[in-house]
Amino acid sequence: MKRLLYPLMFIMSIVPDSEKHLQMFNTVAQVTHSSIKSMKEGMDNFHSTMVQVSQAIKQEREQQGKAGDTWAEPQADAGAESSAGEGMDMPSILLPDQEA
Repeated sequence: MKRLLYPLMFIMSIVPDSEKHLQMFNTVAQVTHSSIKSMKEGMDNFHSTMVQVSQAIKQEREQQGKAGDTWAEPQADAGAESSAGEGMDMPSILLPDQEA
């Protein structure tokens, strides 16, 4: 990496106002460094949170398995009609010309 910087340093030494350019380059490098650092910390925090959630879900499933609970679907009543909103209590809406 250092070898790549030698030509850049040579060019910067012969360019007028190189100190201004170097100062701007330094500022950009610092901002980039802080941005990358905050993104890395955010990714680490996200990962640790997901690991904790995964472990909690795994423990919950293990506890349910020990208790004999299953993830079976609830069965509908034999006389109930099949509909898209099965099992949901939907309010009935009556139009003015309908009777209750």
